[in-house]
Amino acid sequence: MITGTGHGEAGLQISPWWSQVDGRWHVRTTDGEIACWGGRFPFYSFTVNHGLVYVKGTPITMEIIYLPNGLSAASPATIEYRCTYGGNFYTSGPLSFDEGNPAEDPPHGLWGILTPAEVGGFFQFLVQLSGPTGQARAEFNEICYEALIVGVEDQVWGKIKSLYR
Repeated sequence: MITGTGHGEAGLQISPWWSQVDGRWHVRTTDGEIACWGGRFPFYSFTVNHGLVYVKGTPITMEIIYLPNGLSAASPATIEYRCTYGGNFYTSGPLSFDEGNPAEDPPHGLWGILTPAEVGGFFQFLVQLSGPTGQARAEFNEICYEALIVGVEDQVWGKIKSLYR
């Protein structure tokens, strides 16, 4: 939730290896946009696709589900953006990743989020749009990160079993 007399944007982030400021799913107080973009994210707008407009001071629940699948052209990774806002649930549905830069594989991969990547939240205060006395605050609650997928393509059962001991 973003509050205050000024403006800002806040949300979730999965930063690709080359940039710590890309890969954002944000809500913005200036125009209420709710969108996912940048980094390796497939673009998706909840404002365009669902008519959602964020209103400063209201809570929104945001969730990202990333499935690596086969990390290939035939089976690219998918990402799903989900949110609950105003008591209603919305989803992008699974969106496939396109091919990354072939010159960067190896070591970073091609058909997914690319590695290494970092997850987290972000807040950006919009100074020029907030005026000299403007202030804004982003509040994050009940943050969860669950790594639910264990890749098995290049693993032996002994190594997989050792992960659970």
